Amino acid sequence: MPDQSGDASLVDAAIRFAETESPESYVVYVADTMSAEAYKRLVRANAGEWIKWDSLAQEINDVLHAGGASQTGAPADGATIISFLPAKGGVGNTTLALETGVYLASSKKRDGRVAVLDLNFQSSTLADYVDLEPRFDIGEFIDRPERLDSQLIEILANKHPTQVDVFSSPPRFALSQNIHGDVIFALLDEIGKRYSFVLLDLPNHWQPWFDNVLQGSSAVVVTGEGTVPSVRQIASKQKHLDELNIEADRSAIVVNSCATNLFGGISRKSEIERTFVGRRVFYVPRDTASAAEAANTGRPMMQTGPRRSIGKSIRRVGNWIETLHARPGSSS
Repeated sequence: MPDQSGDASLVDAAIRFAETESPESYVVYVADTMSAEAYKRLVRANAGEWIKWDSLAQEINDVLHAGGASQTGAPADGATIISFLPAKGGVGNTTLALETGVYLASSKKRDGRVAVLDLNFQSSTLADYVDLEPRFDIGEFIDRPERLDSQLIEILANKHPTQVDVFSSPPRFALSQNIHGDVIFALLDEIGKRYSFVLLDLPNHWQPWFDNVLQGSSAVVVTGEGTVPSVRQIASKQKHLDELNIEADRSAIVVNSCATNLFGGISRKSEIERTFVGRRVFYVPRDTASAAEAANTGRPMMQTGPRRSIGKSIRRVGNWIETLHARPGSSS
């Protein structure tokens, strides 16, 4: 079923066909994008698959020879994938993704594994934050994404004592080749089979595959600071999410490193809220001492000081993400 208009108008028809027709029927939906919920419904029907236009020639044969959706490699119940999208560089996006992952891994509300994946393959810093040797070498599969399997994922993951698996690349001054979107999607599909939560630390520099990753995520967290320029950048990124038709209940804003007054209140909070009326906004106060301790010891702030103000703020973000995981029709 080709979606030539690009407006996703045929998605419901494709899913209804896959859900209701006989076991001998199978639908292949061809479109540049598909929402996470729609894709989950299509895969759960066990009689359908989605292929992007630019990879149709290659993947259509794979699907036809695979013998059905059970062989496509897409799990019926995948991970809750949260994309952390920085409004600009230096806003603490990596720290927020990591600290939220540590909280989710420590939560006693549910069982399941947590992964934090740094998608900055050239200058990843995630492993440095927790004093680990980066081992997620994309060169292992960049030209052969079919190599990705559970064993390779296990090898490339760093196990942290907080029960978070960290995927962080060794530093590279330059990549030998451009990373195609198919490599990213194959990676996310394989990782999604093994974890309840996958938190993506997106780089500041835009990549061609960003929009598809954002649309395929369970939710998107836009991160920034409370300064006027940063708030404008947050608004710009939020506008882009609207243009991608990412619903308001699938997005949130985290204003990081907020200045506070004598009583602990967030400075300029009322101005920020006027800018983002109707949006879900979380505030994380500035805590230079805790951040320095975490950086120097390689221990996350949610491990060393979960009861501090910054820990309580991270916990609010994590609690919201847990509600996404628990929604009917989600991966839980």
